[in-house]
Amino acid sequence: MAIARWVPSAEISRGIRRFCSATDDLYGTSVLLLHHGQPRTPFYATQFLAKSTSLYSKLPESVTRFFTTPLFTASHTANQCIADYGQEPSIDERLSRLNALLEVSLAQLLPEFGPISCSHAFLLDEPSIEQRLDEILQKGLNRLVVLPLYPNYSCFQTGTMLNRVSRIVLDKTLPLEKEVDGQRVLERIVPMTEISFETSTIDRWSAHPVLPHFWAEQIKPVLDEIDAVLFVAPVMRGYDSNSYSSSVWSTCERVSEQLNNSVAWKLAFYSPWDQLTLPPLRNNVSIQMKHLRRNKLERVLVVPITHVVPSFDTQTVLPKLFAKQPKVSVLSLPANDPLLVHGLSEVIKNHLLLGRRTTAQLSMICKFCVDPECEQTRKLFVR
Repeated sequence: MAIARWVPSAEISRGIRRFCSATDDLYGTSVLLLHHGQPRTPFYATQFLAKSTSLYSKLPESVTRFFTTPLFTASHTANQCIADYGQEPSIDERLSRLNALLEVSLAQLLPEFGPISCSHAFLLDEPSIEQRLDEILQKGLNRLVVLPLYPNYSCFQTGTMLNRVSRIVLDKTLPLEKEVDGQRVLERIVPMTEISFETSTIDRWSAHPVLPHFWAEQIKPVLDEIDAVLFVAPVMRGYDSNSYSSSVWSTCERVSEQLNNSVAWKLAFYSPWDQLTLPPLRNNVSIQMKHLRRNKLERVLVVPITHVVPSFDTQTVLPKLFAKQPKVSVLSLPANDPLLVHGLSEVIKNHLLLGRRTTAQLSMICKFCVDPECEQTRKLFVR
């Protein structure tokens, strides 16, 4: 079943006329997929965790390394993630395949936007965001679309990646202002070259029909075999975490609607592999499972609602968390599912046809935010 979204014809015409003139599209569009990454060895895992904790806590990496290294060594789950990862394709390989599939799909959907190239970069792994942006700028582009692979926005997951992109782009380019169809357009220009481009980001896309449709289609084949669904998501503490939790809840409701509200469900939060901390105190897995059993709902399907690519959490953390509960099964996340590829293509298509609007939410300052890089992100992406 195709996912369609109505777009006003007038807005489509303006988008195509403004951004797809034959004289301007010398290079085309570059879509950059962003992810935090995953380490393949214990050595890189300790480096990964030190960097991740530094970003989250705002402490120097030299400080976080002192306590993340012994915590990783003592964590059976984290070490099991690394061991299991050796038997799976790397996330770099998976995303390379996703890039190729997206390029084919977008070429069919959006031929008027010229050549569309897709690539990926990691915040805490290789290829890094800086490495990938260097390659993109050297190759040349007319527009850069940044797509985080975390549909539900959170400052720690999505915000940190956008901050890194903004810092690099602002450092390596200069501002350029020009007028198109009587409207002021802000671009970036690479010094000493003819390359100028616009930037935009799809900073959150959990409200797009692709996500509930994708998960509903995964659940439907086993719907008659379960009593309830337990949606699970990694906990995000601080940094406007309430907005993130509300967004995840809304996604769960949309999936339930796709299933005609035919199955009971709960939402639980858990500590992901890279947060070597205690589980959340409220709405954690243990509490929500007790609620389901109190209602005599024993056969439970666990759905990792915020993930769209296989990860340590989906492959190791969650199966281990429910290993001793025989009537509970964890839904396996398919890699590069055709539904997901088509859905992501639709997300990008709508973004381009509507003039590449960044959500107004990104312009807002989060409560208690003291990160100066967030202001740079708003400077680059917010219009």
